[in-house]
Amino acid sequence: MPLLKKFWIAGILVFTSAVSTIGAAGEYCWNEKVQYVILNGDSVYFTTDRSCPNWCTLHPAWSADQRKQAYAMLMTAKTTERALTLYWNEHSTSCGGVVPVGAYPTIMFIT
Repeated sequence: MPLLKKFWIAGILVFTSAVSTIGAAGEYCWNEKVQYVILNGDSVYFTTDRSCPNWCTLHPAWSADQRKQAYAMLMTAKTTERALTLYWNEHSTSCGGVVPVGAYPTIMFIT
């Protein structure tokens, strides 16, 4: 077997195992509709129509500026009826399941 072909096969195996490992770490949930947003002091709580119908919150390690930006993003998604994408790093919800109350996404963006 030529050397180049061996490297190609090895690269495919590494890529496949990396992708399967990344998938097990968490899950992106696309096209979430924001239902409710509450600002309580420095804390932001929200619900969505799919993965977070119970109250979720923002990552506790986020700075005050990051929380302000996330709050603005949640409010924008709610008022303009835009979809939101959430990445649940610690919960593999398959986006049909529900994350626990108080869970927080690692990444969020408007889609």
